[in-house]
Amino acid sequence: LPFLSSFTCSSGIDVREWVAECHRTVPTQRSKEHPIRELLLHGQHPFPPDMESMLLRLNLKPNGITAEIAMDAYDWERGEQLERGRKKLKALCAAQGV
Repeated sequence: LPFLSSFTCSSGIDVREWVAECHRTVPTQRSKEHPIRELLLHGQHPFPPDMESMLLRLNLKPNGITAEIAMDAYDWERGEQLERGRKKLKALCAAQGV
């Protein structure tokens, strides 16, 4: 950084070296978020396609995705409780008219 040509802090650390070290240690990938956020905001595909479709439709309605569904999403992401989840999502879609 040219504007930091001779900066050292009170402990004698060259600020240019410190900044360079920070850039080397910052992770290049973002941390993982909730699986539904991964789908809706980042276009990831943590669920089977049929479940993703239902989640995307439910997201069109205010409060379409409930807290219960949000908690179940962790199981679905791991491939667990998928049939139970499909039944829940189908029932919610029918109730919400989507």
